[in-house]
Amino acid sequence: KSCRCIYIKIFVLKPQAMVSSLRPGTGTSNLVSFAGGAILVLLLGAAWSPQSGQHAGPIPAQQGSFVLVVFLDFQTEDLAQQFADMWQEEIRHVQENEAGTLSYEICVSDSDAKQLLFFERYTDKENSYAVVHKTSETFQRLRQKLRAMQDAGTVAISGRSFYSTGRGHFEAL
Repeated sequence: KSCRCIYIKIFVLKPQAMVSSLRPGTGTSNLVSFAGGAILVLLLGAAWSPQSGQHAGPIPAQQGSFVLVVFLDFQTEDLAQQFADMWQEEIRHVQENEAGTLSYEICVSDSDAKQLLFFERYTDKENSYAVVHKTSETFQRLRQKLRAMQDAGTVAISGRSFYSTGRGHFEAL
């Protein structure tokens, strides 16, 4: 592990040394040294055995649960509170009817109570999220109310979706 870090520091801090090794007329010994060092870094990286919470290798494109993060920025704190109160019906529906929904929580910004965040986790995107959750009568009805707020300009909504990688820790309070 320490050798890997040393090589990474050399590559990051001294990129001109790597480039000069590849310039014409610098001789093959520099190129061989550079190539040998690069191979050594790759071998050490592949041989490095990860410890708890650390993984070697690329992150898989799809490994775990489907995660959706939605940001809601309301014009006033009262509107944010009204929305959170209104959405309790959907939260109850999810708890009682959606076994494939792993997490469904409204979070409030610690610096601006007008900003809310939805943190959602599903066992899969194709069924638990796209079919069971998004097509429920409760979600559709409340989403129409939220869309009306959005059309009126009282809330701005943005979001991103992800697949969990299994790298890290997640525990509810």
